[in-house]
Amino acid sequence: MTGMQVLGALQSQSTQPDMVQIGNEITPGMLWGEGKVDGDCDTPEQWEQFTMLVKAGISGAKSVNSDLSIMIHIDRGADHPASRNFYDRFLEHGVHFDVIGLSFYSWWHGTLDDLQHNLNELALRYNKEIVVVETVYPWTLNAPEGFSVIVNEETQLHEGYPATVEGQAKYMKDFISLY
Repeated sequence: MTGMQVLGALQSQSTQPDMVQIGNEITPGMLWGEGKVDGDCDTPEQWEQFTMLVKAGISGAKSVNSDLSIMIHIDRGADHPASRNFYDRFLEHGVHFDVIGLSFYSWWHGTLDDLQHNLNELALRYNKEIVVVETVYPWTLNAPEGFSVIVNEETQLHEGYPATVEGQAKYMKDFISLY
């Protein structure tokens, strides 16, 4: 089922969403090779193709419901230079969106202070709503039998936030207080 079909089905049962996210963590692009924009593909031509794909997604969503808010979601929660570069490129290519979406995983992206700095700078620069769409913090470093975990070493944790239920709760409380 295509995105337009899903939106049409939701509309027909009066359960229309308020917002649609075009892609998920699309910092490196989407629909590789046509829409890849990282590494050797970080070229003006690739950005043109990528943003055309995103604009087509936005157009499709808006054709079903012109009142939908459009979110553009990247995976650089605490990386201000990369976030700014990405959204600046979208604006340069005429991509119209309403909401900035960010993923924030502290072991990859930085500290809560880094996230706060990025949120503040993005809010000032773009004057758009910002949502941290994805985040998590571990309550244990031990994987359940038969499974693996991404965070499994003390060095991946942030000072003051142990991998315990209490550490996770403190981290999430501090995370929420950033808003």
